[in-house]
Amino acid sequence: MDGCDRLRGVPSTTSLAPLTQDVTGYQRLVGRLLYITITRPDISFTVQVLSQFMQQPKRSHWEAAMRLVRYIKSNPGQGILLSSKKSLELEAFCDSEWAACPNTRRSVTGYMVKLGDSLISWKSKKQHTVGRSSAKANYRSMTNEVAEIIWLFNTLMLMSQFLLATVVLKETSSYDCNNEQQPLTGV
Repeated sequence: MDGCDRLRGVPSTTSLAPLTQDVTGYQRLVGRLLYITITRPDISFTVQVLSQFMQQPKRSHWEAAMRLVRYIKSNPGQGILLSSKKSLELEAFCDSEWAACPNTRRSVTGYMVKLGDSLISWKSKKQHTVGRSSAKANYRSMTNEVAEIIWLFNTLMLMSQFLLATVVLKETSSYDCNNEQQPLTGV
């Protein structure tokens, strides 16, 4: 595909495709896709990229949005599954892709937080500044995730006063400057 992001097939702004005729239809479709992302974290990043072209969508953006609709229809069971197991352990994962956006060269950050076996928080977002290395992009990603963990932990602690339950923060791994996974040696 000419003029597409190398990984996701989402058209970039440098594409020479003509503008779509139905701008309002595109805006409505992307709005509905944004609503679906509440229960479908697998499409969050693609919808976020498509929403950047709401004012002047090109035909290639419309085609990418329709490709996403076909994906959603062909994979209806890919939503969030909330486990019935009673567990109050927080488990978090984060990642970043250095200079992933072809239009701005900004890094993309993503994280997810699970409470027991249930996914309760996730985010995929372009970073505010252009990082000079993948290590800086990873550190920014971890900073965003730690802020989310602290907020969730405090919220769960407030709730636990009423539920008479305990909350355990489970640490699984950390990253060093070389982006290699290292085991934690102490807490």
